[in-house]
Amino acid sequence: MKALKLYVLLYSLLFQSLAMAIQVELEEGFQAIDNLCPIASPISAPDNDNHSRLSLIELIHETEGQKLEGTSQFISPEGFDVDTRKDLTNKYFVAIGNGAQFIKKAIQKGAIGLIINKSELTEQARTLKTLARKVPVIVVDDAEVAIQNLARYWRQQLKAKIIGISGSNGKTTTKEFTAKILEPHFKTAKTNGNYNNHLGVPLTLLSMTRADQMGVIEMGMNNPGELEVLMDIAQPDIVVVNTVGMAHAGNFADEAAIAEEKASLYRYAPAKTTFIFNLDNSYTLDMFKRAQSANSKRKTLTYSQKRFNWSALSRLKSVDVSLNIQSMTLDHIQLRGQIAGVKGKVNVPVFGQHNLYNIMPSISIALAAGLEPQKIWQELSHLETPGGRNEVLRLGGGARVIFDGYNANPDSMKALINNVAKVDMEGHKFAVFGEMLELGPLSAEAHQELGRQAAAAGLQHVWFYAKE
Repeated sequence: MKALKLYVLLYSLLFQSLAMAIQVELEEGFQAIDNLCPIASPISAPDNDNHSRLSLIELIHETEGQKLEGTSQFISPEGFDVDTRKDLTNKYFVAIGNGAQFIKKAIQKGAIGLIINKSELTEQARTLKTLARKVPVIVVDDAEVAIQNLARYWRQQLKAKIIGISGSNGKTTTKEFTAKILEPHFKTAKTNGNYNNHLGVPLTLLSMTRADQMGVIEMGMNNPGELEVLMDIAQPDIVVVNTVGMAHAGNFADEAAIAEEKASLYRYAPAKTTFIFNLDNSYTLDMFKRAQSANSKRKTLTYSQKRFNWSALSRLKSVDVSLNIQSMTLDHIQLRGQIAGVKGKVNVPVFGQHNLYNIMPSISIALAAGLEPQKIWQELSHLETPGGRNEVLRLGGGARVIFDGYNANPDSMKALINNVAKVDMEGHKFAVFGEMLELGPLSAEAHQELGRQAAAAGLQHVWFYAKE
């Protein structure tokens, strides 16, 4: 028995010695990293200041990060980005994924600070120690989560009305039209390009200042659940789903499933949010009816080609915005109708009848934002489509080209073909179509239907380009 006790004692002492050795080894390892990338002294919690942009204290506190020891210089960033192919002047570079390998390039592109994952400290230690002498380097557990949390905080500091726009087609064009109407009357920020996902929305919010009055935010999705996250971050004051169709159909069971995800804009909106509905799309009409049943007192605006929308008449006497196309050329569409009861007629310098359903939600948003109908009518003649979206170009030989170079889907392709077919013009009509992506098992039939539509549209020649 004594021999057993002695053996246990020796084993215990051996285990303690081994544990102490491992602890010393770990401490020396962490100290080696700290020596290469020492953490600066803790910074106290932020004050609620009146600065136009984020302070260093806010940045560190809201990302739950730590600043590496180095420069004491800090310039409030004008924005944040994750792409070193862009100009990063006066921005912070957020190293998500394998972004840490581009931190040197980020500084070369003008970045004034870095946000980097703690897991990259060892591999990038020497580089980070050098860069920390030049710009603030904030170390966080997860850069993607950190930037979302920072945006969530910053949105609460903004005085601007935040506008959330989603839909299967026309989100970017609706966003651009909305901003164009609002900009002469309010200090307006907007989504850059189609930066509309789980990173794009936070980055857009973080590009805004406390002086902004309006923020026009495009919200996209590829998979179920994504819009709920965006709504939680953006907390919009005004929301609209402009249409529901077959975009990103490959990630959803059917069009009804897409509609259910789009309805997240209304489902997860704050109580104060103004709802805007398209009454001419069966899915968004259903969203309107459900919203009215849930809360008939919520501020709601509607738009439709019909002044009195009979399918919604039990809950509605007249729509707020009603427009119709009187004529269409390659250079403009002529609209006639009413905006909050104020009648008018205007030539809008854009191509395509489908733009009616980008213009009407933009008008409705402007109304919800407080702009008078007369002023909205005046702004419509200044609208223009974003580059690459039904953009009409003129070639040197006199030919006209309709350039539509962004994610095609069955609905947008059908709209384009219908527009081309209805334009009265001399000469031949040719079409060059690329592949429609993200359609999953529906792809083959969708492309066959595209061929049938093109054949029926009176086009003289059609070329199809695709990998499959």
